Amino acid sequence: MYRQFKLFNIFTFAWLFLASVGSATVTHVYVDCNATLPGQGTQELPYHEICDAFRYVGDLPAGTVMHVHVAPGVYRETLAKAGWYSDEADLIIEGDPVDRPIILGSDQFEDWTHALGAVYRDDWTNDFYSGTPPYNENDLNIRHWLYGDDPSNEYRATYLLRREGVWVNGERLRQILHRNEAGPGKFMVDQDNDRMYIWCADGSWPGSHEIEVSVREYGANFYHMNNVTLRNMEFRYARAGIFASSCNSVTVENCYVEENVHEGIAVGLMNGFTVRNTTVIRNGYSGIQPSFVENITLEDVNVWENNWRGADVGAGDWRVGGMKLYAVSNVYMNNVDARDNLTSGIWFDRFCEGVLMEDCKMVSNYGTGLFWEISPGPIELVNCEIHFNGSAINLDPELITTTSGILINSGANLSATNCDFDGNLPYNMEIANSGRTAMLWRDGALGESDPIDVTGLQIASCTFNHYLPLDQSVYCPDWLDPASFWTSAITVTPQALAEQIVPMQYRGGLDNIGGGDMVVYAAPNPSNATIVLSVDLPHATDMVVDLYDVLGRRVQTYSYIQLPQGLHKTHINGRDLASGTYFARVSAGAQTVATHKLMFVK
Repeated sequence: MYRQFKLFNIFTFAWLFLASVGSATVTHVYVDCNATLPGQGTQELPYHEICDAFRYVGDLPAGTVMHVHVAPGVYRETLAKAGWYSDEADLIIEGDPVDRPIILGSDQFEDWTHALGAVYRDDWTNDFYSGTPPYNENDLNIRHWLYGDDPSNEYRATYLLRREGVWVNGERLRQILHRNEAGPGKFMVDQDNDRMYIWCADGSWPGSHEIEVSVREYGANFYHMNNVTLRNMEFRYARAGIFASSCNSVTVENCYVEENVHEGIAVGLMNGFTVRNTTVIRNGYSGIQPSFVENITLEDVNVWENNWRGADVGAGDWRVGGMKLYAVSNVYMNNVDARDNLTSGIWFDRFCEGVLMEDCKMVSNYGTGLFWEISPGPIELVNCEIHFNGSAINLDPELITTTSGILINSGANLSATNCDFDGNLPYNMEIANSGRTAMLWRDGALGESDPIDVTGLQIASCTFNHYLPLDQSVYCPDWLDPASFWTSAITVTPQALAEQIVPMQYRGGLDNIGGGDMVVYAAPNPSNATIVLSVDLPHATDMVVDLYDVLGRRVQTYSYIQLPQGLHKTHINGRDLASGTYFARVSAGAQTVATHKLMFVK
């Protein structure tokens, strides 16, 4: 019943919006960045800049629509408009569906002067940085994000708050804060002397390349608007690609949001947020980040490879996810692909309600595939794939502290039907800390509302093709009494899965063979041909090395009988494999004791 009611709400909301647009008076305006004559907004005399059209939105009566047609080309401006709800007309900004206009938050820098060695400098007159806040032990969220667990780590806090970005021929440079870090492929801003220094990766003169430097806060920025639609556009190189707050509805369709310094798309305090047929890729922090938003629809959306800036300094949790949703309600996702993010794939954080995810994929994210935290729900997953998440365990254990395929941390009412779990680390599903939720109040520690009731976990007809020890498939903490686990509050079917769920006090060691630790490492990794997988066995044993692709298909197997104690090497042949990510699973005896992520680049 909940699912049908929720879908009715979503489609009714969308129909009312489309019906209002279809019956409204529409004013058409045209923009072309290649126009040379003074613009009038007509097809014959288009405006030169998109923002020229916005000046007249306020002159239109409420309930009408301004439709801005944007010609292909490069626009170096921020699409910014602030209004006051009912006083504003609806706004549609649309580019060509094939040759999409590109909105850049950057300018090209060309006046480079030799500084020292392969380092060159240019003037820097922007002031993106307002100082590093002190370590505050009372603000857990901000403190952990900025400083991690080290109160003296001002470098990390400063780096996370800076907003500059530099790209050389489309390749991103790594920002540094001190001159002694200088090296190929890096840049630094000297705020005191208004200078920027760069060192091209090949040591060449920057003037022989296209150098894009972020100088604008946003690619698009809307505040207190009624209905805003961005369609057939690309956003790059700003601090945030698309930002909107306190709007009645924002829609992003057929867009590409790439390489922004902080967030790809960030919206907050609104009713109605829709993203369709859009790719959000390689942004510095979260790819998509809605906060305090009701009525969200995400269909045919790719959220890939985000949080590169956080990963630079080991910040993978608390403030970021491939998609980070905070205090949202009435959410529908269909065919959302969260993949290879350098943090969690999709993270629902605090008081999220009414979520339906159909045919979604959470694959190869460094952290958790799906993180369901401090939320009453319900959240329903149908026909979803959760594969090979938690890969940071074998890459950078300091980067991510929350891993597993699905992590339920003080969350309630999660159900999964016909979902496929495969090879997530350390667990395909983990229930953690949920016994503490009686202390977690909706309005905070001193709030007056009821605590979240942690019940209603249901797993029905799901596949756990885990290649892990049985007791590593689903982990339940000590607080969960095994005698009362199978109750009406928590239901798992088929019953065969019960054998895979073992509370911690009944679990044996997972990482030991005969009492000794096995050590696995790989080099060179990545490689274009062969990777040598070295395994140090503490005892004589049989060993099998299976190689899987990201879809969970086994592509190679290496078997050994009664290997002696000591170091053994397996040459993984990648000459006939496609470029991409693979997972080597090393099994000794009856247990899989190690998993290693490999990459072949052709």
